[in-house]
Amino acid sequence: MACTQGPELPDLHDPDNPGNHDNTHEEGTDMTQQELYPTFETALVETFGVPAEEVAPDAEFEAMGLDSLDVVELTLILEEKTGVKLEDEELEDVRTVQDAMDKVVEKVSA
Repeated sequence: MACTQGPELPDLHDPDNPGNHDNTHEEGTDMTQQELYPTFETALVETFGVPAEEVAPDAEFEAMGLDSLDVVELTLILEEKTGVKLEDEELEDVRTVQDAMDKVVEKVSA
């Protein structure tokens, strides 16, 4: 699926962003799935052209028209916005939005 440049996603690790929800730099706090979901949703809709009604935690990336390279690109976008880097091997069993959110939360909590 071809990527298009959409509106800029909120930068969750920008300390100057008044809507900052980044908890990756505060000791003892974790990023929640409620904070992550809008970032995933915006990236899928605006960057990959997935219809908003198709985006849900249990939605499979393949069913939304994303291939493995798109999922890698999605994680790069998320890394830019959240500061959380997922390695390629961590993506091997990621099939749904929920799987990806779980990986990010797990990484932040570690």
